[in-house]
Amino acid sequence: MNHENYQEPEVTKTKPKIPSSVSPIRMMDIDEMIKIISQAGYLVEKDLKEGCG
Repeated sequence: MNHENYQEPEVTKTKPKIPSSVSPIRMMDIDEMIKIISQAGYLVEKDLKEGCG
C-alpha cells in the first residue's frame, strides 16, 4: 500500500468577468438587476414595499 500523503493540486481562482451586455451598476434599474441575478441561478423575490431592508 502506498503511504504517501495525498495533495490536491493548487487551483488558481479567477475573478468572474461581467458580460459586456450588462450595463454598469449605476445605470441598472431593479428589474434589470433581478433579471441578471435570476439568470445566474439565484432565487430572487421582489418585495413591493418602498425602501430597502
